[in-house]
Amino acid sequence: MANDEHSSGPPSFGSRGRQLGSAARRQFTAFFSGEKYSSDGRASREQMAYAELLDLGMKAGLVGMIVCFLLYVSGIVPPHVPLDEMPRYWSMPVHEYLEATKVPTGWGWLKLAGKGDYLNFLPVAFLATITIACYLRILPMLSARGERIFSAIVVAEVAVLLLAVSGYLAGGH
Repeated sequence: MANDEHSSGPPSFGSRGRQLGSAARRQFTAFFSGEKYSSDGRASREQMAYAELLDLGMKAGLVGMIVCFLLYVSGIVPPHVPLDEMPRYWSMPVHEYLEATKVPTGWGWLKLAGKGDYLNFLPVAFLATITIACYLRILPMLSARGERIFSAIVVAEVAVLLLAVSGYLAGGH
């Protein structure tokens, strides 16, 4: 008899705990190996895994955009630049707008993410990272299949996207 709740011996989580642990390991392994994806010849397991995560991320980003926009226009989260003042700034050149509204440039917007007009940037930034997450999702699958060239391309893509996001490539700011 196995060590479970009804047996004597050292305490254990019982057979139910072992089953849950085993199920979690199988799901984790299946996620990174792409086991749950089968191909009918039209799309590879990696393509299906990439597409599934992209679809999920796109839907989450869309919901985030709608929620943040509603929080902004309803006034629940007050903006940095009030809506009624916006027309005054529309015709200004960018440098004058930035100076008049005391708005930071680059990643400085993160300091204002709690303001309604900048809260909207969070789901946009999230959507911009989905491609990176999708690439990272398929990297273990490619590596497990011994696809060194495709794995190297994925690593290079992620590196380029992270460099672009970092702001180091921005000129003149």
